[in-house]
Amino acid sequence: MIQTNYYALVAGFQDISLDTKKLDFTTTELKGYLKYFLKPEDYALVETLFLPIDNTNVLNKILKNQAAFLPDGKYTEEEIDEQLTEPTYILNYLKDFIIRYKDDENTHPVDKEIQLHEMYCEHAYSRDNAFFKQWIKYQTDLKNLWIASNSHTYGYEPGRQLIKTSFSLPLYEALRKSKPHADMIKDEMYNAEKIMQVIESDRDLISREREMDQLKIQYLDEFTFFHYFTIEKIVGYLLKHQLVERWIKLAEIQDLSLFKEIIKELSEPVREKREEAVNEQS
Repeated sequence: MIQTNYYALVAGFQDISLDTKKLDFTTTELKGYLKYFLKPEDYALVETLFLPIDNTNVLNKILKNQAAFLPDGKYTEEEIDEQLTEPTYILNYLKDFIIRYKDDENTHPVDKEIQLHEMYCEHAYSRDNAFFKQWIKYQTDLKNLWIASNSHTYGYEPGRQLIKTSFSLPLYEALRKSKPHADMIKDEMYNAEKIMQVIESDRDLISREREMDQLKIQYLDEFTFFHYFTIEKIVGYLLKHQLVERWIKLAEIQDLSLFKEIIKELSEPVREKREEAVNEQS
């Protein structure tokens, strides 16, 4: 397949990092900008990254949550309401989810949410782009490592919370049986040792989240380095842009000290659990 090079588009991108204080565009504006310049098949990858918004909107409707409709997804609220009545043109994974769960009152809401995310991951992984597939797998594995670590810390059964996909099945099975550790992922994941250092750290949640996002940016830079002006470079930049925008918004919270205090209080039980586990082992 012959790839399109977007020379002017990539050359105009703002240089960004987690230390960036102000972005030239919001992620929503960047998405609209890309729709204008990208070929339809390339923009489809960009659009896939925003489908979790549609997932949330569909889930909120099915669960009858009194939540505001989120903009910037693929479908309008009117379209989702219509597809919930009779799913026809909506993406297949969403169609299957609606048919399966719209009138299901027996499945727990958390299980529905996990199932929808699994179906989305399978859909995203089916895209015909090697880098995109790598990223979806990397993200899925990271989520499962966090989930498994927290499950063991709190004494929960990890199997119910883990994301089960066809492309990450070996790690999924391993995490169901034992606590995550570096050797488990050393041949599977980029920066495996650093990932586990962040997950196992006793630092507060904000610091660990930021460190993990920095590792994600390193991953994106590494795996798009030789994709100079192609869709891979653009998707990688968009993903970095989302991460940077998230931290800028956090920094804009007026009473960040209060926010940190809340996070500290939430983190305290985790730290105590870890200390108990260490004492038991010794």
